Amino acid sequence: MKIKAGNWTMLSEQEKLFILEAVSFFQSRTKKKS
Repeated sequence: MKIKAGNWTMLSEQEKLFILEAVSFFQSRTKKKS
């Protein structure tokens, strides 16, 4: 999923935090598997 710069700026701070948390959570899970 690609996030366009324009769409990113339109997101609220809460939405940005949620996305960053989801990304970091996904990355941590993939690191544990490998």
